Amino acid sequence: MAAQTATRAHPRRYAIAILIVFALILAACGSSGSSSSSAPTAAFASATTTAAAQSADVGARIPAEAANQPADRGTATADSGDTPGLAVPTALTPTDIGRDIVFTATIDVEVTDVAAAAAEARDAVLALGGIVFGESTTTSGSPRTVLTFKVQPADFDKALASIARIGDLVDQQVSADDVTYRIVDLQSRVTTAEASVARLRKLLDQAGDINALANLENQLLNRETLLEQLRGQLRTVQDQVALATITLTITQAATVIPPAAIDIIAGLGIGAIDACPGSLDLTVDRNSSATLCVEIDNVGESPLTAIRLESGSLRLRLTDFTVVEGSVERLDPGERLVATTDLAVEDGRVRRRGAVGGLSIDLLASAEPVAAPRSTVNASTNVTLVARNDNPLPGFGDSFSAGASMLGFVAGIALIVFGGLLPFLPFPALLVVILWWWHRRRRTWVEEPPAEEF
Repeated sequence: MAAQTATRAHPRRYAIAILIVFALILAACGSSGSSSSSAPTAAFASATTTAAAQSADVGARIPAEAANQPADRGTATADSGDTPGLAVPTALTPTDIGRDIVFTATIDVEVTDVAAAAAEARDAVLALGGIVFGESTTTSGSPRTVLTFKVQPADFDKALASIARIGDLVDQQVSADDVTYRIVDLQSRVTTAEASVARLRKLLDQAGDINALANLENQLLNRETLLEQLRGQLRTVQDQVALATITLTITQAATVIPPAAIDIIAGLGIGAIDACPGSLDLTVDRNSSATLCVEIDNVGESPLTAIRLESGSLRLRLTDFTVVEGSVERLDPGERLVATTDLAVEDGRVRRRGAVGGLSIDLLASAEPVAAPRSTVNASTNVTLVARNDNPLPGFGDSFSAGASMLGFVAGIALIVFGGLLPFLPFPALLVVILWWWHRRRRTWVEEPPAEEF
């Protein structure tokens, strides 16, 4: 009986032992699963920290805390049970993705005042903490200024918006160049070159042969030169990443000159009231007077200044007229200037010019547009004043005037003929001299007695 009891208890002990071993195996599996799941997390955190440390030496890169933010966001999302896509920002910037970006922009604007626009652009960039990196100004011909600005990449868009508002935008080009791989390559080449230089310096310290020493010094010089070039290239690229470049070209906008035009109307009458507008032909007595009225109208779209009026036949100027309406200083579009002057007729003559047969009075008006002060607009007209011939016989003055006119006409014809023959005068003169010499020589031959014969 006792033997049977011992035999039954032995299988129970085996069952308990098997259960204990199975429990230990499950516990071991759970521990190994926990360890394997935490290992990738630690490796990911280590890789993230390493990437952040590598990017700390490059300008405009994110700090290590910002590099760890994507992992933290993913953990927080998983713990909270939110949708992972909601934690991703809607717009990525270079600082979010950890890339090295070189921002450049060229802007062309047109303004009416180049100097004022350049000052406004400088103030806008300086207000954002930027700097003026270069400036070139041309005043000859069309004024032009080229400005180069350096701003932080975070202020790049604000600077572009501020600059584009200073004038009429003609052209704008913006580029973003990813130079991450170039910086990594330059850093790797710099590290390799530094190691090579260090090795050569150690070998140089151990060299005992003069030839080996000279060879090592030559190689060391080449490696150090290459190292400095690589460092310079790396610094240049890093500077381009650290500060965005904006090149602004400001040019003078083409000035649209409004059309300018002037018109002149003249009339003759007896008295100022009758003379404006008056008539183009007026007949008066030999001893009387007439009034000349001139109206100058600005029929263009530009204001006019420096208004002048003159008559070559009577030697009249604007100062000889009395202004009835308007201003001699300025005529705006649609305005007019009205001026009159009295003409005394004495013995059929006006200002020493005979008017019995009719005297044509020419009038020329000119002015300068305000928009184009170096140009001139003008207009001309003429009127005729006739003095009645009450005396059938011409007087001394009339005869003298007619004679002087005829003499002037004959003198003019003679001057024209002389001017036409002047280039040919040397030839007849030379011919006359030759004929005179030949004639004189011939007389000498005739008068000379013949030689006596022996």
